[in-house]
Amino acid sequence: MRDHITEDETSAFAEALLNAGAKVGFRDDLLKSTAFGWACRWGRMRVARLMLEHGFDPVESDAEPWATARAWAKKWGHAEMVELLGRYGG
Repeated sequence: MRDHITEDETSAFAEALLNAGAKVGFRDDLLKSTAFGWACRWGRMRVARLMLEHGFDPVESDAEPWATARAWAKKWGHAEMVELLGRYGG
């Protein structure tokens, strides 16, 4: 499947939002996930790394077990993402 938006574009957009103080810790009603969880679900490494560098909690202890960033990364087979989360304690 071809990406409709590149990794450079997503990370630039995420960086602009984070630098502007965007609130990214809210959970959606659909998949009970945060923006961080969605980044991990879709394998957006640079976005996830940026969020971690901005202090986002990799554990997400308030999430349902199936809706954590780690659970999404594992479910979708993003081994590199799981490794990244482990380096940040998630």
